[in-house]
Amino acid sequence: MNYLGTKNLLTACKNTNVKTFIFSSSSEIYGEQKKKIKEISNPNPRSLYGFSKLQAENLIKEFCIEKNINFKIIRLFNIYGSTQNNSFVIPRFIDSALKNKDITLYGNGLQIRSFCFVEDAVQGILKIIRSKKKNLIYNIGNDLEPIKILNLAKKIINLTNSNSKIIKV
Repeated sequence: MNYLGTKNLLTACKNTNVKTFIFSSSSEIYGEQKKKIKEISNPNPRSLYGFSKLQAENLIKEFCIEKNINFKIIRLFNIYGSTQNNSFVIPRFIDSALKNKDITLYGNGLQIRSFCFVEDAVQGILKIIRSKKKNLIYNIGNDLEPIKILNLAKKIINLTNSNSKIIKV
């Protein structure tokens, strides 16, 4: 869907006066990495979603260079906020903790993530949009506070004074 939708948008740009194409991509294009992730890190998607985002990025670069359109690709990392639905880890953990339900972790909980508050991500996106730089890829996230998913669950239980138990599956 990401690839086809992007292709349709690019096709619509062919006969217009579009000067810059801005694409919201994902950290999922990197997959699991052993080192700190940078824009120049090698992509290694582990999911169909990550692969589709990477293919869309490649299409954008090729198309925009051919059509002389500038591009900015923004890879978002673990964005969270107050109205996010419960299919994402932070609101799911909070919802379970507030209801004193068990918090389910997939795997051993030692996976490390860094979460970026939505308002901080928006500020980063606006800065990129306003930038005069062209044809670049940007990562937006928070590399200052990495946390193991197990510790995230414990922190949420503590902050909510919950009686929830952590269950690993």
